[in-house]
Amino acid sequence: MKSTKENNFSRSLLSTKSRYGLLILFMLVFLVVSFLTRAFLLTISFHQLDLTVGRFLGIFAIGLFFDIVTALYYCIPLAIFLMLVPDKLLKTRVLRWFVLSTFAFFTYVILFNAAAEYFFFKEFGVRFNFIAVD
Repeated sequence: MKSTKENNFSRSLLSTKSRYGLLILFMLVFLVVSFLTRAFLLTISFHQLDLTVGRFLGIFAIGLFFDIVTALYYCIPLAIFLMLVPDKLLKTRVLRWFVLSTFAFFTYVILFNAAAEYFFFKEFGVRFNFIAVD
């Protein structure tokens, strides 16, 4: 059983009132949406694949690694902002609104990207790649 102290720590860390709580929450949202997108696209193309347990685990392990790296890159601007802004200024209503709005915007971008990737996959049978971006 978790102690009350540990439970309070995890709640405060993921709270939007915590300085870095939103950053951690954003990373979790990014990783969950990426995992669900990968799993959904895998189920769509499952009949075309010759999967073994090793390949299946490899898909998700390598995907998780790349998702973590991508999430860290996404979080760099917000992390720098949160490190530089003093606590007193961060607790103002305007700045809290700005940070929460930024979080909502980037969450929307992540969900939009997942939807766009689904339609791209349905049309071309592959995930986004450098050719699609050009």
